[in-house]
Amino acid sequence: MENSLEVKNINGRTLFYDAAVELMDDDLREELHNTQNWGSEQEFFTAYEYAHMEKFDEVWALSKENLTW
Repeated sequence: MENSLEVKNINGRTLFYDAAVELMDDDLREELHNTQNWGSEQEFFTAYEYAHMEKFDEVWALSKENLTW
């Protein structure tokens, strides 16, 4: 993945942003995206991690220390 943007999850693990977006819940991603203008992909990614925990009452698979794809 040449020139792919990397982000870090809440446990400090690095992953490719574009690949992670594909694994986000569509409704939650769009809802969150429309709430504000995000300053960076990292800012949005981190907000999604917390929103996922709040909505589904569980840690998102890509937020875990041991990533599962």
